[in-house]
Amino acid sequence: PDGQWAAYTESRWGEGDAGRLRDLWLVGRDQGQPTRLTFDNFGASAVAWSPDGAQLYFLGHDRAGRDNPPHDGSNQVWRIRPDGTGLQAVTRVTDGVNSFQLAPDGSAIYYTVDVEQTDDEWQDLRQQYGDLQYGHGVRQLTAVHRLDLVTWRDQEVVAPTQVIWEMVLSPDGSRLGVITTLDNEQINMEGWSRVEVIDLASGEATPVT
Repeated sequence: PDGQWAAYTESRWGEGDAGRLRDLWLVGRDQGQPTRLTFDNFGASAVAWSPDGAQLYFLGHDRAGRDNPPHDGSNQVWRIRPDGTGLQAVTRVTDGVNSFQLAPDGSAIYYTVDVEQTDDEWQDLRQQYGDLQYGHGVRQLTAVHRLDLVTWRDQEVVAPTQVIWEMVLSPDGSRLGVITTLDNEQINMEGWSRVEVIDLASGEATPVT
């Protein structure tokens, strides 16, 4: 926020079967030596500074091999101090988080999760033959939650009625700009997406395009 530091994620190719490794780094504007903040392929992405510059929020995964989040390898929101201390999982969501936005005042985060929905015409068939793999009839829709970083209360603020591909909070934190489609197949982004503005107080969505 003061323009003195830049946080970024860096990808490298690991040896053997390690694949791509991505971690969080920090570098000062007036000093060329960067500092690495995460290790062991934390998969860092979507970095955001807190308004006071005291914390860095980002998406990442901890592959500690445990059964429950946040240490089961699922994508969660984390935060860390710029000096590399105080790494903390902010979310502990089953199956992980897709994306997040930090409120302008730093008091909350808004994050998206997938919610599976079976189309009505396929429900009876799937209940009768649940072990089969179906090419149609199941969609992953998106719900938006608000997590208060003071009280740690979690609330769904946007119900899963469509797919949200990207979102951004308005400067006053009262509205959410989203890119949406009705289905999560990638082809829907090729001409069938639109921009909407969601009023977070009322939940009302207004199409812009």
